Amino acid sequence: MKHIVLLCVIFLFSSYVEARTDLASDINSRMGKILDSSGLKKTDLGVMIVDGEQKVLFNLNGEKHFIPASISKLLTTASVLSALQ
Repeated sequence: MKHIVLLCVIFLFSSYVEARTDLASDINSRMGKILDSSGLKKTDLGVMIVDGEQKVLFNLNGEKHFIPASISKLLTTASVLSALQ
């Protein structure tokens, strides 16, 4: 669910990338407000927004490697099934 919300936010920002000269500071401000009000721990998120010229507009743990949620679910399911047998 977190990933869907963040992808929607990224999509919304991409529609006006070329229209703003102070885009990076605007995105930082908006993303800060969104993330602060989300109640999510920032250490559990990785978000990087870049423009068409590969200029980083926003980066929160973009260089950090995360375990995909689907892999975690598989390991949890396997552990539970193993314990129940």
